[in-house]
Amino acid sequence: MVCALCFVSSVTAASAKEISEPDAADNTVRIDMPVTFHQSEGRAMLDLVNQFRTGPDAWAWEPGNTSKRYYYGAELIYDYGLEAVATQRAVELIARFSHTRPDGMSWTETYSDLGYRANDNAENIAYFYGLSAKGAVEMFREDDDGYSGQGHRRSMLEEKYKYMGCGCIQYENKYFYVQEFSTKPLDQTWTEPKDYDWWASAHFKRDSITDWKMEYDKIEVNPGTSGKVYDLNKSMFQFGEKYYKCGWDLPWTSDDTTIASVYDKTYYSAEKIGTTVFRAPAGIGSQTLSFELKVRSLYRLNYFDWASDYKSASVYLNNSKTHEEIKLNAVVSETVTKEPTCTSVGEKKVTASVEYEEETYSEEKTVRIPAIGHKWGKASYTWNGKECTASATCLNDSSETEKQTVTASVRVRQSATCITKGIEEYTAKFSYPFSIQTRTVELPFGNHTVYNASYQWALDYSTCTATGTCKTCGKK
Repeated sequence: MVCALCFVSSVTAASAKEISEPDAADNTVRIDMPVTFHQSEGRAMLDLVNQFRTGPDAWAWEPGNTSKRYYYGAELIYDYGLEAVATQRAVELIARFSHTRPDGMSWTETYSDLGYRANDNAENIAYFYGLSAKGAVEMFREDDDGYSGQGHRRSMLEEKYKYMGCGCIQYENKYFYVQEFSTKPLDQTWTEPKDYDWWASAHFKRDSITDWKMEYDKIEVNPGTSGKVYDLNKSMFQFGEKYYKCGWDLPWTSDDTTIASVYDKTYYSAEKIGTTVFRAPAGIGSQTLSFELKVRSLYRLNYFDWASDYKSASVYLNNSKTHEEIKLNAVVSETVTKEPTCTSVGEKKVTASVEYEEETYSEEKTVRIPAIGHKWGKASYTWNGKECTASATCLNDSSETEKQTVTASVRVRQSATCITKGIEEYTAKFSYPFSIQTRTVELPFGNHTVYNASYQWALDYSTCTATGTCKTCGKK
């Protein structure tokens, strides 16, 4: 995203005034915000603007966009007083991207705030997601815009402006650029460019700050640590629709000073393992800030060593300071999350945990539960000739049944004769869960075996009578 605004003013500000912390009566408060100054890049805009002012493109559209006005200004002189104004304004743009400052005052009031007198001045402001003096100047040039969109361009080209100061700061992922122009110098004393992280102040309306909170709700430290509470957790305020970090040193208190105490209001000391709450007034009305401070053991989880059946586990902890390793036996619990069936596997959550120095260390595993398999009831067998059908119902699930039909093999155990019946044995071979089934079948009597047969024809040969004797029973 690219956004830019310009403003030209001929207002002469009041005499310089001393910078001081506003009191509650004027409804303003000064807040420090974390920024990164990029003044080497900011100052680089001077040469780029001068090349533009003295080059062939030093023109701007007249109203109506039918003719161009050409400018013949001399090179601008860099002014470090204007730079101070520009960097201050860049900081203020974080909260309110406007020529109106966060405290509701005009941008020209910045001059008197810093001890300068405003003359005939102009201001260009912009932000985008990149660090580039060239990119900022190209944006301010507005080459492709008409008259109404070339306000920044005219500010850079105007011949009456003799001095220029620039600001470039970064807040989170945005880069804010400011150009200040003046007909008169403010301060020609060279200073080292600021290129570092710093806390910069801006004034805000108290009634425009709608909420305060901490950067983190919970902070962990080790026993024996100490320092500024601010270094642990930074307060934040809501101006408009966004939260901004700030760097106030607030008067902190601890709910339990035996765990972590506060001294000199802004410093803490972690005494022993436990949890307490730090509290401080936000500085705006009755709002307060608080966060949980946990003083935790120096031991950190190294790893869990599980038994192959996940019935037990050991926990190895490592001292972050001495690097000593200790081994503890964990308590293992399990919860079945999916019951196994006869044919499908189940699942269970197995959790190993151990408490040590008021810390709980735990690890969870998902373990497969083998299928329980069918438990078949008593089988029934039905014969139909040489076929035998076996059937059984699962005792675990009555809807599960198993059936098998096989054709039996046949073996003659006793042949049939004219005086004895025969016997056949049927054998049906099944697979699990059924067993081999057998049965015998009685055959009818067999025929006589005749020998010494004789034949007697009738005289007229119309009939013939056969006579013989059975070899088995002797019957004629």
